Amino acid sequence: MNLRHNLHLLAQYCQSVPLRLIWLVAARLPSRRASSFGAALLGALGPLSRKHRHVRRNLSFVLPDAPEEEIEGVARQVWRNFGSVLAEYPHLESITAERCDIRVPAEVQELFDQGRPALFVSGHVGNWEIVPSFLATKCRGLLVVYSPDPNPFVEASLQRRRQYPGVTFVDKDEALRQMLVAAQDGSSLGLLPDQRVDSGTLLPLFDVEAPTTISPARIAERVGYPLIPLHVERLPDGRFTVDFHPPLLPRPGLKGKEAAIDVTRQFYTLLEGWISNRPGQWLCTKRRWPKHAAPRARR
Repeated sequence: MNLRHNLHLLAQYCQSVPLRLIWLVAARLPSRRASSFGAALLGALGPLSRKHRHVRRNLSFVLPDAPEEEIEGVARQVWRNFGSVLAEYPHLESITAERCDIRVPAEVQELFDQGRPALFVSGHVGNWEIVPSFLATKCRGLLVVYSPDPNPFVEASLQRRRQYPGVTFVDKDEALRQMLVAAQDGSSLGLLPDQRVDSGTLLPLFDVEAPTTISPARIAERVGYPLIPLHVERLPDGRFTVDFHPPLLPRPGLKGKEAAIDVTRQFYTLLEGWISNRPGQWLCTKRRWPKHAAPRARR
C-alpha cells in the first residue's frame, strides 16, 4: 500500500512540473510577453487534451447557430486565454497596478470608502485571478471560496502565488462555517459561482436549464451583505478592464429561496452577456450543462 501511495505521489509531482516550468519562464519575461508565451503554449497543447470536448460542447450552447469550424476556433481561444492566465501568475500584482482600468460605480465606491464588507461574485472570465489582488487593497479582510486542484503539488504551488495581505482562500467544501465566521469579523467574501453544481437549482443558462448554485445570494442575505458582481475582460493590448456592478437586489416581495433565485438569475443574465461578448475568454473546460441537454437555436 505504501509503495502504491508513493508511486501515486510521484506521478502527481511529475504532473505538477509543467506548471512550475511555465512559471519559471514567465517570471523571467515582461508581463505582456509572459501572457503571449502562455497563450501560445496552451493554444497548441490544450486542443490535444480530453477536456477539449467539454470546451467545444459548452461553447455549442453559447454559440448554438455557429458552424463547427467557428466553435473550434473559439475553443482554441479559450485555451489561449487560460494559458495567459497561468503565465500571468508571477505578474499579478504589477498587472493589477499598471494594466487594469478599474471602473467602480458610486454605490460600490461608497462601500469601499466606508470600509463596509460585501459579497463579490464573478466568473472564470478574462483573468479572474486579478480580483483578489485588487480587493486586497480595498477590503478590511477577504475570504475567497474556491475549488482546490486535486493535485496537492499543483494546489500548493497555486496557493504560494496567492499570497495577498488580508486574503484567505478556503475550500468550497468547507466554506460555509468559515464564511459565517469571516462575516462576523467584518471580512468581505468572494465567489466564482459560474460552474456546475450538481446539487444546485435548475436555472436557464443560454436558454437551457443547468444546475446552478444559489448559495451566494442566500449567504449574502443571511449575513446582510450586498451582493456585487464584477467582470474582468482581457483587452487586445495586454490590458484589462475590471467592471464592478451595482449591488443586486431581489424584486419586492420575494424572500428566502425565491429571493435567492431571483438574484442568481440577475447575476446569470450579466454572466451571459460577458460570455457572449467574449466567449473565448470563458474558462469552460468542465461540463456545464446536463449530459442529456441540447443547445437551443436562436435564429
